[in-house]
Amino acid sequence: MSEVNQKLDLKHPNLDNYYTLQDFELLNEHLKTCSPLEIDEQPIDLFELDKAGKLLPMPQATINVEAVVATIVALLDLWNEQTGQNGILTTSQGDPFTPIFVVEVGVITKNSDFDKLDSKFKDIYFAEGTSVKLGWLIDPKHKNIWSYKKTKTNIVRCYNHGWKDLDTTVNDIEILPKFVLNVKKIEKKISQKITNALNVIKIFPANMNS
Repeated sequence: MSEVNQKLDLKHPNLDNYYTLQDFELLNEHLKTCSPLEIDEQPIDLFELDKAGKLLPMPQATINVEAVVATIVALLDLWNEQTGQNGILTTSQGDPFTPIFVVEVGVITKNSDFDKLDSKFKDIYFAEGTSVKLGWLIDPKHKNIWSYKKTKTNIVRCYNHGWKDLDTTVNDIEILPKFVLNVKKIEKKISQKITNALNVIKIFPANMNS
Protein backbone atom coordinates (compact mmCIF):
# COMPACT_ATOMS: atom_id res chain seq x y z
CA MET A 1 0.00 0.00 0.00
CA SER A 2 1.16 3.52 -0.74
CA GLU A 3 2.26 5.77 2.08
CA VAL A 4 -0.67 7.42 3.88
CA ASN A 5 -1.38 11.04 3.01
CA GLN A 6 -0.72 12.95 6.24
CA LYS A 7 -3.63 15.34 5.48
CA LEU A 8 -6.06 12.48 4.99
CA ASP A 9 -8.32 11.85 8.00
CA LEU A 10 -9.10 8.14 7.74
CA LYS A 11 -11.48 8.20 10.72
CA HIS A 12 -13.48 11.27 9.75
CA PRO A 13 -13.51 11.77 5.97
CA ASN A 14 -15.15 14.97 4.79
CA LEU A 15 -17.79 14.34 2.13
CA ASP A 16 -17.45 17.93 0.90
CA ASN A 17 -13.79 17.44 -0.01
CA TYR A 18 -12.34 16.12 -3.26
CA TYR A 19 -10.20 12.98 -3.11
CA THR A 20 -7.60 11.40 -5.35
CA LEU A 21 -7.87 7.77 -6.42
CA GLN A 22 -5.02 6.98 -4.03
CA ASP A 23 -6.85 8.60 -1.08
CA PHE A 24 -10.02 6.74 -2.04
CA GLU A 25 -8.18 3.41 -2.04
CA LEU A 26 -6.55 4.18 1.32
CA LEU A 27 -9.92 4.96 2.90
CA ASN A 28 -11.47 1.71 1.70
CA GLU A 29 -8.41 -0.25 2.78
CA HIS A 30 -8.73 1.32 6.23
CA LEU A 31 -12.42 0.38 6.45
CA LYS A 32 -11.55 -3.28 5.89
CA THR A 33 -9.60 -3.39 9.16
CA CYS A 34 -11.61 -1.10 11.46
CA SER A 35 -15.12 -0.70 12.77
CA PRO A 36 -17.59 0.77 10.28
CA LEU A 37 -17.91 4.54 10.18
CA GLU A 38 -21.27 6.09 10.92
CA ILE A 39 -22.68 8.76 8.62
CA ASP A 40 -26.20 10.08 9.21
CA GLU A 41 -26.56 7.33 11.85
CA GLN A 42 -25.93 4.60 9.28
CA PRO A 43 -22.87 2.30 9.45
CA ILE A 44 -20.65 2.63 6.38
CA ASP A 45 -18.09 0.02 5.35
CA LEU A 46 -17.26 1.19 1.83
CA PHE A 47 -16.93 4.35 -0.25
CA GLU A 48 -17.32 4.88 -3.97
CA LEU A 49 -15.69 7.76 -5.81
CA ASP A 50 -17.76 9.84 -8.22
CA LYS A 51 -16.38 11.35 -11.40
CA ALA A 52 -15.79 14.69 -9.63
CA GLY A 53 -13.64 13.08 -6.94
CA LYS A 54 -16.15 13.16 -4.09
CA LEU A 55 -16.81 10.23 -1.79
CA LEU A 56 -20.11 8.34 -1.96
CA PRO A 57 -20.72 6.46 1.31
CA MET A 58 -22.14 2.95 0.93
CA PRO A 59 -24.35 1.80 3.84
CA GLN A 60 -24.04 -1.75 5.11
CA ALA A 61 -26.43 -4.08 3.35
CA THR A 62 -29.33 -5.86 4.95
CA ILE A 63 -29.51 -9.65 4.71
CA ASN A 64 -32.23 -9.44 2.06
CA VAL A 65 -30.12 -7.19 -0.15
CA GLU A 66 -27.11 -9.46 0.31
CA ALA A 67 -29.22 -12.49 -0.58
CA VAL A 68 -30.46 -10.85 -3.77
CA VAL A 69 -26.96 -9.87 -4.84
CA ALA A 70 -25.70 -13.38 -4.10
CA THR A 71 -28.50 -14.84 -6.24
CA ILE A 72 -27.83 -12.52 -9.17
CA VAL A 73 -24.09 -13.18 -8.98
CA ALA A 74 -24.76 -16.94 -9.02
CA LEU A 75 -27.14 -16.66 -11.99
CA LEU A 76 -24.71 -14.54 -13.98
CA ASP A 77 -21.78 -16.77 -13.10
CA LEU A 78 -23.69 -19.86 -14.24
CA TRP A 79 -24.72 -18.12 -17.48
CA ASN A 80 -21.14 -17.00 -18.06
CA GLU A 81 -19.87 -20.56 -17.68
CA GLN A 82 -22.60 -22.23 -19.70
CA THR A 83 -22.34 -19.83 -22.64
CA GLY A 84 -18.55 -19.65 -22.65
CA GLN A 85 -18.58 -15.84 -22.63
CA ASN A 86 -15.44 -15.61 -20.47
CA GLY A 87 -16.71 -12.34 -19.02
CA ILE A 88 -15.56 -10.77 -15.77
CA LEU A 89 -18.07 -10.55 -12.93
CA THR A 90 -17.34 -8.22 -10.03
CA THR A 91 -19.21 -6.69 -7.07
CA SER A 92 -16.56 -4.01 -6.53
CA GLN A 93 -15.77 -0.66 -8.10
CA GLY A 94 -12.46 -0.11 -6.32
CA ASP A 95 -10.44 -0.48 -9.51
CA PRO A 96 -11.07 0.96 -12.98
CA PHE A 97 -13.45 -1.24 -14.92
CA THR A 98 -15.34 -1.15 -18.20
CA PRO A 99 -18.56 -3.17 -17.84
CA ILE A 100 -21.30 -3.42 -20.43
CA PHE A 101 -23.93 -4.26 -17.80
CA VAL A 102 -24.37 -2.97 -14.24
CA VAL A 103 -26.81 -3.86 -11.46
CA GLU A 104 -27.63 -1.97 -8.26
CA VAL A 105 -29.70 -3.59 -5.51
CA GLY A 106 -31.24 -1.56 -2.72
CA VAL A 107 -34.35 -0.81 -0.71
CA ILE A 108 -35.88 2.41 -2.03
CA THR A 109 -38.11 3.92 0.64
CA LYS A 110 -38.57 7.49 -0.59
CA ASN A 111 -38.44 9.51 -3.79
CA SER A 112 -35.07 11.02 -2.92
CA ASP A 113 -33.58 7.50 -2.74
CA PHE A 114 -34.68 6.81 -6.28
CA ASP A 115 -33.58 10.24 -7.52
CA LYS A 116 -30.03 9.70 -6.24
CA LEU A 117 -29.75 6.28 -7.86
CA ASP A 118 -31.38 7.48 -11.05
CA SER A 119 -28.77 10.22 -11.31
CA LYS A 120 -26.02 7.72 -10.58
CA PHE A 121 -27.07 5.52 -13.49
CA LYS A 122 -27.46 8.40 -15.91
CA ASP A 123 -24.50 10.57 -14.85
CA ILE A 124 -21.92 7.91 -13.88
CA TYR A 125 -22.69 4.52 -15.37
CA PHE A 126 -23.96 5.94 -18.66
CA ALA A 127 -21.65 8.96 -18.75
CA GLU A 128 -20.14 9.88 -22.11
CA GLY A 129 -17.31 7.52 -22.98
CA THR A 130 -18.39 4.63 -20.74
CA SER A 131 -19.03 1.15 -22.12
CA VAL A 132 -22.28 0.47 -20.21
CA LYS A 133 -25.16 -0.54 -22.44
CA LEU A 134 -27.66 -1.80 -19.86
CA GLY A 135 -28.35 -1.19 -16.18
CA TRP A 136 -30.81 -2.67 -13.70
CA LEU A 137 -31.95 -1.07 -10.46
CA ILE A 138 -33.63 -3.69 -8.28
CA ASP A 139 -35.69 -3.06 -5.14
CA PRO A 140 -36.52 -6.54 -3.77
CA LYS A 141 -38.51 -5.26 -0.79
CA HIS A 142 -41.04 -3.29 -2.85
CA LYS A 143 -40.74 -5.63 -5.87
CA ASN A 144 -39.66 -3.15 -8.49
CA ILE A 145 -37.10 -3.36 -11.27
CA TRP A 146 -36.01 -0.41 -13.41
CA SER A 147 -33.90 -0.84 -16.49
CA TYR A 148 -31.63 1.80 -18.00
CA LYS A 149 -30.90 1.66 -21.71
CA LYS A 150 -29.21 3.95 -24.18
CA THR A 151 -31.21 4.53 -27.35
CA LYS A 152 -29.74 4.59 -30.86
CA THR A 153 -29.62 8.38 -30.52
CA ASN A 154 -27.57 8.07 -27.27
CA ILE A 155 -30.38 9.12 -24.93
CA VAL A 156 -30.56 7.18 -21.65
CA ARG A 157 -34.08 5.95 -20.92
CA CYS A 158 -35.42 4.49 -17.67
CA TYR A 159 -38.20 1.89 -17.72
CA ASN A 160 -40.16 0.54 -14.74
CA HIS A 161 -40.89 -3.18 -15.24
CA GLY A 162 -42.61 -3.88 -11.96
CA TRP A 163 -41.66 -7.35 -10.72
CA LYS A 164 -41.27 -9.86 -13.54
CA ASP A 165 -38.63 -11.90 -15.36
CA LEU A 166 -36.40 -9.67 -17.44
CA ASP A 167 -34.08 -10.23 -20.38
CA THR A 168 -31.16 -8.05 -21.50
CA THR A 169 -32.42 -6.75 -24.82
CA VAL A 170 -31.34 -3.24 -25.86
CA ASN A 171 -32.25 -1.89 -29.29
CA ASP A 172 -33.28 -5.41 -30.39
CA ILE A 173 -29.89 -6.87 -29.37
CA GLU A 174 -29.35 -9.15 -26.37
CA ILE A 175 -26.50 -7.69 -24.29
CA LEU A 176 -26.17 -11.01 -22.45
CA PRO A 177 -27.46 -13.59 -24.97
CA LYS A 178 -30.17 -15.86 -23.53
CA PHE A 179 -29.75 -14.54 -19.96
CA VAL A 180 -33.03 -13.92 -18.12
CA LEU A 181 -33.39 -12.63 -14.57
CA ASN A 182 -35.70 -15.07 -12.77
CA VAL A 183 -37.54 -13.17 -10.02
CA LYS A 184 -38.91 -16.40 -8.51
CA LYS A 185 -35.36 -17.44 -7.66
CA ILE A 186 -34.81 -14.09 -5.97
CA GLU A 187 -38.03 -14.45 -3.97
CA LYS A 188 -37.04 -17.95 -2.89
CA LYS A 189 -33.62 -16.79 -1.76
CA ILE A 190 -34.77 -13.84 0.33
CA SER A 191 -37.50 -15.91 1.99
CA GLN A 192 -34.97 -18.36 3.35
CA LYS A 193 -33.82 -17.79 6.89
CA ILE A 194 -30.05 -17.41 6.91
CA THR A 195 -28.70 -19.02 10.06
CA ASN A 196 -25.01 -19.30 9.21
CA ALA A 197 -23.02 -16.08 8.81
CA LEU A 198 -20.64 -17.91 6.51
CA ASN A 199 -23.45 -18.11 3.94
CA VAL A 200 -23.66 -14.34 3.59
CA ILE A 201 -21.69 -12.83 0.70
CA LYS A 202 -19.99 -9.50 1.27
CA ILE A 203 -21.43 -7.06 -1.29
CA PHE A 204 -21.74 -3.36 -1.98
CA PRO A 205 -25.35 -2.08 -1.80
CA ALA A 206 -26.96 0.80 -3.61
CA ASN A 207 -25.92 4.17 -2.20
CA MET A 208 -28.69 6.24 -0.55
CA ASN A 209 -26.53 8.89 1.13
CA SER A 210 -24.69 10.81 -1.61
